Amino acid sequence: MPDFASSPDPLNSPYPVPWSWVLSTQEEYRGARKINPRYYRTSSLISPDQEYAAYSRLQIQAAAEPIASRVTSVLFIEHLSSGTLQTPIATSPLSHHPLYATPEADQDGVFGFLMPISWSASGNYLLARQFEGVFGSSYASDYALIWEPQAGKGYTIAPTNCDYAYSVLLGWSQSQPEAALFRTSHLGSTYHQTWAVDRQGVTQPVTNETPIVYGEVVNSIWTGPQSIR
Repeated sequence: MPDFASSPDPLNSPYPVPWSWVLSTQEEYRGARKINPRYYRTSSLISPDQEYAAYSRLQIQAAAEPIASRVTSVLFIEHLSSGTLQTPIATSPLSHHPLYATPEADQDGVFGFLMPISWSASGNYLLARQFEGVFGSSYASDYALIWEPQAGKGYTIAPTNCDYAYSVLLGWSQSQPEAALFRTSHLGSTYHQTWAVDRQGVTQPVTNETPIVYGEVVNSIWTGPQSIR
């Protein structure tokens, strides 16, 4: 069962979001009248062909009441030789869009962390974790964004046609290299299932697979919390 209070990551993901930063920021602003947004930049993930770097900038708009906080994120993909940037957007139910808002995503208490976790072996695709949910509730789950930089298009996926309360993105599948691997379970249950989900959302059960990730993680002076006023 996800532990929103003490776990380094609420879903115990192998690619944790900076949850302690969220909790400490919420506590800092508890009961405050004037609240400025805070920012966090993830490490860069360099593609195996050294063509691209992917990183995210997270923003928390804390609130006097912590469960009314909002967390949004922007994923950047930089072409290292030209410096051009792409900003992929997931299409999951609570994903944030900078130009338009849906009623589900544009409400207090919603969080969405879109963070890169792996490139494909060739560097043609980026696999990003979209972890989203609602503070003060039991709803939280992972989606995956598979982004193709050369084509500038992406696919937001999660396990389908199976019963679960939440899913955890694990990486690429061994048996199906272009599919993402998820673990699903129900709240309070120790039983889980593993699924391979391709770009079209086709979901197949798998067993005895170790997820695969590619890319080099690089930190910089900008990595971590950023104080912008």
